[in-house]
Amino acid sequence: MLKNMAFFVFQHRQQGRPVRYRVLRYPECITSGALPMTCTSALRHIVLCDFLEGITPAKHAELVYEFSQLKHRIPGVQQFEWGPNVSPEGLDDGFTDCFTLTFNDAVARDVYLTHAAHLAFVEQLKPWLGRVLVFDYYPQEHPG
Repeated sequence: MLKNMAFFVFQHRQQGRPVRYRVLRYPECITSGALPMTCTSALRHIVLCDFLEGITPAKHAELVYEFSQLKHRIPGVQQFEWGPNVSPEGLDDGFTDCFTLTFNDAVARDVYLTHAAHLAFVEQLKPWLGRVLVFDYYPQEHPG
């Protein structure tokens, strides 16, 4: 059974002590010791963008629209969401826009990442980006 699973191990500190987690790729779930954490199988792909100051509202709207169309051009994209930063906390580090794509699993995400439509969009986006941050995760309601 274990030969079909890819393991990724990372650590963080809890109350000053290192805590090890095992992340199983298939099926996707996280465990800490003997205590399983609840999770879903959907994978979230978050893209935070810091657009260059010279971008026009029309170009920005065009890029958002083109990003949204990837859902219709690439199999496996279950959901697309977008929104500008509206946080009053001032902790956005200059990121102005958030894009979230939902996939059934890492395989669908990997198809998306290498798909010609995605690669073409990235080339269209690059000249207008100051920075980008990508973060993928499996949503969990709560530990235990």
